[in-house]
Amino acid sequence: MVSMGKEYQAKSLELRKAFEKKDYLTSLEITKDIRRSFPEHYTSACFDMAYIQALLGDTQDSITTLEEAYDEGGWWPEEEFDEFPSIEQLRTNPRFRRILKKFQERCEEERNASVVEWVVRTPPNYDSTRHYPVLFALHWRGSNMKEFEPYWRDGALRHDVVLVVPQSSQVIGHNEYTWHDVESGLDDLEECYNEVRDNMTIDSEMTFLGGASIGGMLALEATFVQRRFPVKGVVAVIPHRISISVLSNRIKELAELRTRCCIVTGTEDSSYELCQELTRLMEELGTKPLFIESTGTGHIIPPDFDEMLDDILPFLLT
Repeated sequence: MVSMGKEYQAKSLELRKAFEKKDYLTSLEITKDIRRSFPEHYTSACFDMAYIQALLGDTQDSITTLEEAYDEGGWWPEEEFDEFPSIEQLRTNPRFRRILKKFQERCEEERNASVVEWVVRTPPNYDSTRHYPVLFALHWRGSNMKEFEPYWRDGALRHDVVLVVPQSSQVIGHNEYTWHDVESGLDDLEECYNEVRDNMTIDSEMTFLGGASIGGMLALEATFVQRRFPVKGVVAVIPHRISISVLSNRIKELAELRTRCCIVTGTEDSSYELCQELTRLMEELGTKPLFIESTGTGHIIPPDFDEMLDDILPFLLT
């Protein structure tokens, strides 16, 4: 599953580069390939495909793609289409209005039924009488626990760490979730932690948080600012929407608690300089963070992240 995740990331990166070059015909072909080759990403590929078709002026094809996504269980809230190409023209199209109404109806049903869920993975030869370190890994926007787990699983289990991958209750599409509402996200994380703590033999003094993008932001928030339970260390991968001024208020206290912090980012990521600044500030205030940069990569989990975990986890565990 990890290799499949890497293949999908590579294809997504290829799409991003083609789109940034405004090579929309190539971008369209890549979305078709993603839709065909990665069934678990079918509906998200449909959205990208419909977007590009609308951008190219193929309005009817764009609507057909959205209808196909709906038939496969897909949906998006109406606000996701606010920045869609030619949206004003599309809103006058009866077919588009019908599919948008169907999306909104499904959206309301899904949001009303959504609750936090999680998957737990235990090390080989797991012994229920032993108290294990535990790592909670928070997915990025538009992801889910099934898709996100493989990035962390092998590394965590190699180091005898119980892995827990929560899935936010904030649903934004078919099998797509986010942590943008921080208070709701913290509530979900606390519920997950309490259930795992009460039902498994974990070491509550060796609890770690990890996350990517918006999940990385929430992991930092739950460690630095609003601690609902003890956190020994955090690893934030390409963290998004981080606020240095908010996080800085607690750095000195965390240094006194010997809380471990690791930041992983790409040199082409929009938050790269913020991550550098946060790292320097932690160093100045007495924390000794681990800063890992992936040369040439942007807002993606680095392709060699599994190997990085062999440095990150021992750093956190010591």
